[in-house]
Amino acid sequence: MHKIFNSFSVRTIIIVALAITVLDIFLWKEINNYNISSIKESAHLKVKSALKIIDLNSLELIDKVQLEKDADIIKNITDLRTTIIGRDGKVLGDSEVPFEKLDEMENHITRPEVEEALRTNVGFVKRKSATLDLNFYYYCETIKHNGKIIGFIRLSLFETDFEKSTNFIIHLIVVADLILLFFVSLLLYLIRSLNNKKVNSVYLNLEERKRLKNYEEIQNVNYPKYDDIIQVINII
Repeated sequence: MHKIFNSFSVRTIIIVALAITVLDIFLWKEINNYNISSIKESAHLKVKSALKIIDLNSLELIDKVQLEKDADIIKNITDLRTTIIGRDGKVLGDSEVPFEKLDEMENHITRPEVEEALRTNVGFVKRKSATLDLNFYYYCETIKHNGKIIGFIRLSLFETDFEKSTNFIIHLIVVADLILLFFVSLLLYLIRSLNNKKVNSVYLNLEERKRLKNYEEIQNVNYPKYDDIIQVINII
């Protein structure tokens, strides 16, 4: 009986652990998708405000001096690294790069977020910055004038800012998992203890009934009566 229950307990814990794992994966995906959607929405609102600052004529005329100033202003408002990119992929303004070094920057037309924005008007990618050698979430939108794409605006979000909230959520999930496993184990332990008491009670009851049965059998043995013994003696 103990072996059966132990086997049942092990199977139960394994099933619960697997169920928790599947649930954690589902929750993680949903939370991650929600966080990414929130980042995109927040970045879109900031870009919407930033587009009011960018001088479209300066962008069409490739006025780097003005566009560099625009990038710095947007950075001060959004607190995010801001990059203004021309239609051909050249960087025309960057809040983290000095004006005199803009020409040294690589063409950005092949950057994943820019390529995606070129296809869908919006690009969002997590990758390491080739300029700063840090991990960023890049949000990029096209800049249009008279229905035509004349450039791109890109905001860069530090991965660490996003990872702080993500790590906190992971911590909560792990703690919840451990608490759940603890209570499942405690419940199984209590059930086992109760089961052991019942088994022992049944066993003792059976032993008692067996003892009483043996006693009754002894009482029911047909021993020779006194008259029968006297009769046998007389015959002898």
